[in-house]
Amino acid sequence: MHLEAARARLERIDGDPEAYVRSHVHRLEALRRAGHVERIDADRWKIPTDIAERGMAYDARNRGSDFSVRVLSALNLDQQVGSDGATWLDRELVSPSRATLANSGFSREVSEAMERHAKSRQHEPRHSARRWSSPRLQGPYRQSGTH
Repeated sequence: MHLEAARARLERIDGDPEAYVRSHVHRLEALRRAGHVERIDADRWKIPTDIAERGMAYDARNRGSDFSVRVLSALNLDQQVGSDGATWLDRELVSPSRATLANSGFSREVSEAMERHAKSRQHEPRHSARRWSSPRLQGPYRQSGTH
């Protein structure tokens, strides 16, 4: 992305355009060393159409032990906001060790979704809170004091 295009976009979210470009140039240099992209001159690169797949494969091969990815919910953020069932957003909202989120990018989207979800829960009837508690076993399934 050209610096001027990045500048306008990033300044709207209080980002640093120069840092944004530097981080991408750094990434492109790593991909160049790995043989995935070619530097044409100081400001231009030849980038293949499958660069995203190449980048993921490069990361998985070279940094597999540095990070891991885990699916925390099968629902996207908008689906979680409107969900009647317990979601990852609910778990985060009540967690004593709630994640610290940045005020940009996906972290901002998560924060906004949490706010919308919390507001939607405030308008629920009080009796609906019962569905959030753990089920009580009844009849022959009831747990007794003797085993």
